[in-house]
Amino acid sequence: MDSPCDTRHHAWPLFLKTHSLLVDRLDADLQAATGLPLTWFDVLVHVAAAPNQRVRMNELSESLLLSKSGITRLVDRMVAADLITRSSCASDRRVVYANLTTRGRDVFNKAAPIAARGVQEHFARYLGREGERVLVAILSRVIDAQSCAPTRSAG
Repeated sequence: MDSPCDTRHHAWPLFLKTHSLLVDRLDADLQAATGLPLTWFDVLVHVAAAPNQRVRMNELSESLLLSKSGITRLVDRMVAADLITRSSCASDRRVVYANLTTRGRDVFNKAAPIAARGVQEHFARYLGREGERVLVAILSRVIDAQSCAPTRSAG
């Protein structure tokens, strides 16, 4: 029988491997069907769900766990592909918004059912309702604990 320590050592690598496999699979599904990388789809999800289909760049960066420079480079490529535009805030010049274009909305509408099908096929079907409830509870506890924990400086 595994000791609790052994079980913990199995859970973390399994979590990381599962995440990596699912991200790769969902990315491949989306790219094959639409040519859209998963990272771009994630941006479209956030912008499409925002009021007036526009979101502050700093909020987008936080939601997607990207640095400011990382989100800027990603948005630059999506602007070049005519999926989103940038706009400034009239009352605060420091604020920049990412806005969904008509083409971005069309691409999002095509990609969303493919992504949903991929999540169901590659992930959700293995959980069942009870498994999903348990996983949500566990991951929420981890997120809540980390959100409240002081950050450690590198060094």
